[in-house]
Amino acid sequence: MNATPAALGPIFMTLISEPESFEISETRELSGETKSSKAKYTKDKAHLLQQQALEIVLRWIVSNAKKNG
Repeated sequence: MNATPAALGPIFMTLISEPESFEISETRELSGETKSSKAKYTKDKAHLLQQQALEIVLRWIVSNAKKNG
């Protein structure tokens, strides 16, 4: 990950903000037929996703620091 410190700030602020439940709608076309689906995420699931994303970002930072000294 090659993000500047200025870019990392907003990423971290988003990932440490209060989690909220949310819903994602997807519509896709398969063989000429349109299909819709929805995925619902609870506040707890949103919190878990935030924690996982933080872990990924921190792993990228540490990995780059080790590679680049």
